[in-house]
Amino acid sequence: MNFYVVDHDQEEQKILKKAIERDFDNSILGITDNPDEAYQDAIRLSIDIIFINYELAPYNGHQLMRKIQQSHHHPHFILIGKELSPTIKSQIFKDDADYLLDEPLNVEELNKIMRLTIENIRMSRRLLQILDLVSGAANHHTESFGFKTKQEKRAKSILRFLGISGGVGAPDIIQIIKMMIEQECSFEELDLQKIYHFDSEGKKVLLQRIRRVLKKGLNNLAHICTSFSADDKILEYASNLYGFESVENEIQFLKGKRKSGGRIEVEQFFNGLVQEVA
Repeated sequence: MNFYVVDHDQEEQKILKKAIERDFDNSILGITDNPDEAYQDAIRLSIDIIFINYELAPYNGHQLMRKIQQSHHHPHFILIGKELSPTIKSQIFKDDADYLLDEPLNVEELNKIMRLTIENIRMSRRLLQILDLVSGAANHHTESFGFKTKQEKRAKSILRFLGISGGVGAPDIIQIIKMMIEQECSFEELDLQKIYHFDSEGKKVLLQRIRRVLKKGLNNLAHICTSFSADDKILEYASNLYGFESVENEIQFLKGKRKSGGRIEVEQFFNGLVQEVA
């Protein structure tokens, strides 16, 4: 992972450098206290994560972050500040900073935030590869999904994009989608108790199992939105499958700004998915 540090405090620079270099897979592309130099480097280097201290001159770290973003370069931003007001903190997060660390730096917190950011980037990259499959870039002849129709194959591709096509609960989701497509009906019109031959308690267990899988998909989608929020297809999935509010709440939960994530509406997910593949 490629890092860059913009900080006026030399001791803080040493702390950040040591934390970054603990992992041999990490590289430091530059360290400076000059925001103009940092801006020029940001637009010519392939930076994954950039640490920026708020107290810079002639303009502050938040302004530097916005300037880099406006140049259409989007590394992950971790800002560092001391006794910043709630209003300033709120605006920093509103402008899509990943995290904000308080001074003096806590090494354990620093290491944890770095791990979370790196995991987020790696997951986003893996899922972006799957997005290529969803958008038709992959060769559909390389794998058979076992479905009879193009709609069903498309539905399975979307589940793969969300990272929920395998594991416990996934077969139930796939089976329900197949029935909805074959019967051309909504989720509410399916008689799950009759189809699965179980009572109301069995239905409750089934839905709980499905909710857990859909929650994982929501979490994965929130990670993707953090890095690729401008992608039209991702925004479409966020709206149709989960709802913008739920995805936004999940994003804020990942950033530590909420105590709980987004809500799962099973009916919305299934109906939205069938609408996507229609």
